[in-house]
Amino acid sequence: MTRTSKLFAFLAALAIAAAAGYMGFLYGRSGPGEGKAEAADEEQVASDKSAGPVDAVTVAPAIESTIDQTVVAYGTIVAAPEEIRAVSVQWGATVRRILVAAGQSVKQGTPLAEVEPSPETTLGLDEARSTRDLAAKTLAQAQERLQMKIGTSKDVLDAQQALDLANLRLESLEKRGIKPTTVEAQHAGVISKIDVEEGQTVEAGAAIAEIVAQKDIVAHLGVEPADTAAIQVGQTVHVQEVNGRDAQPFDGVVRTISSKVNPETRLVDAFISLPSDVAPLLDTYVRGEIVTGSRQALVVPRQAVLPEGQEWKLFTVSEGRAVEHTVKTGAQQNGVVEIVDGVKPGEEVVTQGNYELEDKMAVDVEKAQ
Repeated sequence: MTRTSKLFAFLAALAIAAAAGYMGFLYGRSGPGEGKAEAADEEQVASDKSAGPVDAVTVAPAIESTIDQTVVAYGTIVAAPEEIRAVSVQWGATVRRILVAAGQSVKQGTPLAEVEPSPETTLGLDEARSTRDLAAKTLAQAQERLQMKIGTSKDVLDAQQALDLANLRLESLEKRGIKPTTVEAQHAGVISKIDVEEGQTVEAGAAIAEIVAQKDIVAHLGVEPADTAAIQVGQTVHVQEVNGRDAQPFDGVVRTISSKVNPETRLVDAFISLPSDVAPLLDTYVRGEIVTGSRQALVVPRQAVLPEGQEWKLFTVSEGRAVEHTVKTGAQQNGVVEIVDGVKPGEEVVTQGNYELEDKMAVDVEKAQ
């Protein structure tokens, strides 16, 4: 090979090597480098997904609906004050035994308590008998003196009047049945109160026990004075025992409503008649709800609204992300809550999965069934 041929071969090899290096450079830019960029993009996407989506949430629309205007009041089951019948004896007595308990149902003639005349009553009866005997003796003496011409007709007349008064007093006491006796219920009903204790001395006419007929057991509610203008006798009242898990709610009727504020509670007393087939226990704590009207309102399911300190919040969904709203609420009924401000009609509110949400989280949405 000539010198010229060797030089040509060397230059050709050099050109091939340069071309290979250039191709390798291009491959390095368009191959592995591009793969790294795509990996970075995938990492960014994964990072975005780490902030969401969260567990699937369920949504329902905020809708316009008719909602009842109600007055809510709390109170207890009591005996209607005007229907309470007190059981007593007509002479001062000492209570030996109490035979019933408050809240017990009794029939007419049921023994309630055993009593005996108090020491003062016994003394009074003995004095009345002694006075009668003395008056009879005085009359006999006056008549004897008149016959002996040493007395006057006026003395006899005065003695006769004194005896008549003594007899009247004694007869009155004896008609009261002053003797150890058993006090019985004069009417069937429920013992609303036991007014005495064993060994206690009570005055004549003082109540020993109080009985109310089952039909005269009512709900006694305390109503805010500002709400009384909307309440009328005869209105329906939805009554529910507070914390009564097994007790079924029932509808009563406004029986009476006071025209003054109770000085002890600063509320107005309202008494609610109960259905004949309902027999709640006396002193049961109850909640009464009185429907006074209806209106249109924007409502959402109750579970959509969450407490946030002293405020309320809920979440809507926009473009696949949660949006937090602070809202003002109004009336509640039948599983829905009135939204006064913070949400517009038709917005989708989150009803399930909202406890885990934060503002702007990505979400997977399912419609409420």
